[in-house]
Amino acid sequence: MIGPLLPDQPSLVILLRGLLDRDVTLHRDDAHVAENWFTAEYIDSAGDTVAVVRFDLALAASAGASLALIPRGATEDWISAGELTEDAIDNASEVLNVMAAGFNQADHSRHLKLANVTRPGLELAASASKVIESPVAHAGYLVNIAGYPDGRLTVHVA
Repeated sequence: MIGPLLPDQPSLVILLRGLLDRDVTLHRDDAHVAENWFTAEYIDSAGDTVAVVRFDLALAASAGASLALIPRGATEDWISAGELTEDAIDNASEVLNVMAAGFNQADHSRHLKLANVTRPGLELAASASKVIESPVAHAGYLVNIAGYPDGRLTVHVA
């Protein structure tokens, strides 16, 4: 099996624009300054965690709200409160689920699927921590979804 490749910036933009039906811009930013991460683990056909995507609270709020056409004001309220509603978490998790497509090959030589989303404040699985701490490749981005607050995205592959 071919190992996961780091999705490139244009591919991530196309994926997010297509899903959210909004203009999306990504700017490379490897600062990783956020503390409240929603962490998605992606597994290969053997069940091994080989990729992790993280949304900070602001991006989870913005992506989740954008998917459900929830106004910006609600997103700002969630960010100020430091927590999302259950529906917003479900929506952000769906966006993270679709992000698996960024790792997959059309010929199925590589196919990852979402295994788990860990909310901020909860302990990460050891497999996810290992990918984050010792990635083969990683990238961080500042993400703008038109009409919503900016947030941070990180991608790590083993």
